[in-house]
Amino acid sequence: MEHLNSTQIIESGALSDAGMYEDALDTVSHEFFHVWNVKRLRPIELGPWDFTRPLNTRSLWIAEGITNYYGHLMQRRAGLWTDERLYRELAMQIGVIENAPGSRLMSAEEASLLAPFLDGAPTRQQTNLGQTSISYYDKGEVLGLTLDLLIRGKTGGRNSLDDVMRRMYEEFYRNSSNATYYLRGRGYTVEDFARVVSETAGSDFTDFFARHVRGVEPPPYDEAFAQLGLRLTKTSAASSSSNATPAAARRSEYRIEEMKNAPVPIHELRRRWLRGE
Repeated sequence: MEHLNSTQIIESGALSDAGMYEDALDTVSHEFFHVWNVKRLRPIELGPWDFTRPLNTRSLWIAEGITNYYGHLMQRRAGLWTDERLYRELAMQIGVIENAPGSRLMSAEEASLLAPFLDGAPTRQQTNLGQTSISYYDKGEVLGLTLDLLIRGKTGGRNSLDDVMRRMYEEFYRNSSNATYYLRGRGYTVEDFARVVSETAGSDFTDFFARHVRGVEPPPYDEAFAQLGLRLTKTSAASSSSNATPAAARRSEYRIEEMKNAPVPIHELRRRWLRGE
């Protein structure tokens, strides 16, 4: 659990176990990014708080999903992961979303608003929410990845999602008037975030947010990955089990591959993305 100046992480096993160590690194990188994203830069509904009413927000896909994206990307930039390891993780996240029946029924904003009913709540087990909902962590990570690659491509590598997050931090936390005496800065809305994305990219992303954030259309994977000389491939992984659900029978596996014949400038864009330059 993240706090303003600390975090509490509990693992169920010993760090000497390789799998447990990997899980711990994943959690630490995620929670460390929360120092900026959520605990300081935050959705407007998450501070100052009014505990007399529900604190629902449309922005958890930004607060948690984009944090998930950077948690994984930072492990590559820190040298803990190889390029291929990052590709596998991102492809897996895409698979989680694209194989989920709820991905065509629930948007990233709706998943954020319904967090009290989705985050391990008993209603998830007692209803069909598992088939009709998505995780704002997973969907937000996929949206963050797509936005990052599109911005890098549209600006020739001059700007990226890194710059969006820096500008958001400056505007809504560091250089902002305080919304209350006990909490620095002020919160942002999804519209604020969309505006900063468009300004940073030098291109209007209104349609992107309408179709892929408020709507349920799949992100433009092919366009986004091509910006950095990458390709997303999909293969059938249909279950042969007679007990397989219809969703399992239609399941696909995703893989991110490098285009070896990509021009040198595209290779350079990819290198800078992976290394945080």
